[in-house]
Amino acid sequence: MKKILLIVGLLAAVSGVEAQYVLTSAAAPVAGDINNVIIDTLPQVSKGNSGANQTWDFTNFDLDQDYSETYEDPSISSVSSSFPDADYITQGNFGFNFMDVTPTGINWIGVSVFNFGTGQEEAAPLDPIEKMYVYSSSFGSSFNSTSAWRHAYEYDTTIDNQGTPLDIDSLRFSYSSTKEVSYDGWGTITTPLKSFPEALRERTYQIATNTFEICIHNPTYPVGPRCVYQDISEFIGGGTDTSITYNWYNGASKFPVASITYGQDDETIQFAYINAGQPDGINTVVKNSTGIYPNPASSMVFIKASGVESVSVSDLQGRVVKSVNQPIGNSIDVSDLQVGHYVVSVITKDATTTQPLQILR
Repeated sequence: MKKILLIVGLLAAVSGVEAQYVLTSAAAPVAGDINNVIIDTLPQVSKGNSGANQTWDFTNFDLDQDYSETYEDPSISSVSSSFPDADYITQGNFGFNFMDVTPTGINWIGVSVFNFGTGQEEAAPLDPIEKMYVYSSSFGSSFNSTSAWRHAYEYDTTIDNQGTPLDIDSLRFSYSSTKEVSYDGWGTITTPLKSFPEALRERTYQIATNTFEICIHNPTYPVGPRCVYQDISEFIGGGTDTSITYNWYNGASKFPVASITYGQDDETIQFAYINAGQPDGINTVVKNSTGIYPNPASSMVFIKASGVESVSVSDLQGRVVKSVNQPIGNSIDVSDLQVGHYVVSVITKDATTTQPLQILR
């Protein structure tokens, strides 16, 4: 009798292991997919514990702001030929992010950078590329990734910076990242919309550095270099950011069913959302080739678009808190805005687009 009970117990244990969610290529997005999420602007949720058979309670999540991101076909970008392996693109802080879906995972292989001087996109490949997902990931597995890209272009113009003329010769952007990804828990996660059993929790510890430099004309040129680079990262929300993000996956969705991003202390929440499923009459935020960066920002925000006529920033109650007509250098100063979430509306000669903006300091 004991032997029979032992066998039944072993079968139950094996069955439980097999039921756990495994992240495979079946969850890979394709061009045309839409990720609909609901953002909690003042989150009180908790990441909970790691380990097996956990219960994560997100029922006190506030349904504050609907947001929708479309995974586009790379062909809509003018630099798609530079990334022939890309399967889809998303909107990033600088332009488009180019993603390559492979049998072993999804890789971030490059970006497009908007050249303010020419009004055109330019390609910047990642070297090394960044691993976004590794197949097949399950409870107890992990991977590391190191990535970087760098891009510079000429921007020969004079702008006015707080009354001081700056004769800028070129701009230079760079990005580097190291991250450690582990799948540290599985169990049931419950949101205000639905309960997801057999969910897999992913923990990502990432150190990312965004550097922004302007090269000021050297008035003594050709004595000395033509221009001198100055790092302005701290003035436009760049610098080094350390974050810890928890994502929960379940076979019910290609995208995380919930996500929380903490600061480096792993206690202060910076961003949290749950998956909203298919849109059902919600007011989504539209994304297209117009972009804003950096995002999050601290003081200066740049608009990736041509022919910008006006830019307005609204809070989540729909109140306009800042409005700028024909912004100089396609930039606006948001240093006077409080920390929080906003919606930026950009009006160009061709279209009006809206995108979310987060202010952090």
